[in-house]
Amino acid sequence: MTTSRRLLLLSLLTALVACDKAPTPPARSTSDAPEAKTAPKAKDEVVDAPSSIERGTYKLALTRIEGADDAQQAFEVSLQGVGEWHVNTEYPIAVTIAADGAFSPEKARLDREDAATLSDDVARFVFVARKSSEAAEGRVNAHVKFAMCIPTSCTFHDETLGYSLREE
Repeated sequence: MTTSRRLLLLSLLTALVACDKAPTPPARSTSDAPEAKTAPKAKDEVVDAPSSIERGTYKLALTRIEGADDAQQAFEVSLQGVGEWHVNTEYPIAVTIAADGAFSPEKARLDREDAATLSDDVARFVFVARKSSEAAEGRVNAHVKFAMCIPTSCTFHDETLGYSLREE
């Protein structure tokens, strides 16, 4: 067995073992949200994507943090479980940041260790995008890979969020 297959198998087993909460019923879907846009083909590709997604098992949002100056914008990616679903804190959660030419993220990838908050209830990541041109508008994407769990199973997700920046 190759090393990459071993790592994949180990990641999947870790995700399943991490689901050790008391038995709970599966959450029912309360969302009419459209299906997520396809993931960017390249890390730095910016796509038109919603700023928030709500599914039957989680809520995911990309929001701008108020108070930033003209030269930079601060953002937060937040993930919450719905019903009895919880964030799998053992899964290698990752947020990949991309922006168009108007802005440049300080860091292109945030991993579990970079989380501002990481618990069964919520995962929260904060990042800064600096203004790199005189353009009045720009777009930032956050591509998020994560797992949600109940005691009997885990689901693996890959979603892209977008936020449009406009001078006000």
